[in-house]
Amino acid sequence: MIVEDEPFIAMAIEDALADDGFEVCGVYAAEAPAIAAARTLRPAFAVVDVRLAPGDGRRVARVLSEECGSVVILASAEDIATLGGAGATGVLSKPYDATLVGTALVTAARWMAGLHVDHVPARLSPLAAG
Repeated sequence: MIVEDEPFIAMAIEDALADDGFEVCGVYAAEAPAIAAARTLRPAFAVVDVRLAPGDGRRVARVLSEECGSVVILASAEDIATLGGAGATGVLSKPYDATLVGTALVTAARWMAGLHVDHVPARLSPLAAG
């Protein structure tokens, strides 16, 4: 699942994930439809922009991680210290290369499983889910 309110960025992420073999179950630009879809679709992975118009990506990330068990990567230009408690496993700091999103999701899944990661994609940082 992709939650991004900038169509060009959402399309770039979707294309990159498809190139990496991911099946994108939906692209959403606002909090409410993203949360409704998440509860129905229960995606394994999600990329969520923190600042949505309208809405807050942090709430979407919490639903995805807590209710759906999804691996969630936040995309943000905000300081990582402000994103604690959002339920995400990692943060891709903007600007980032959309072609690295699939690798970032796999890395985050390994972090969630407590596995070692040899190479962390550029601009990806772990985030405490609490």
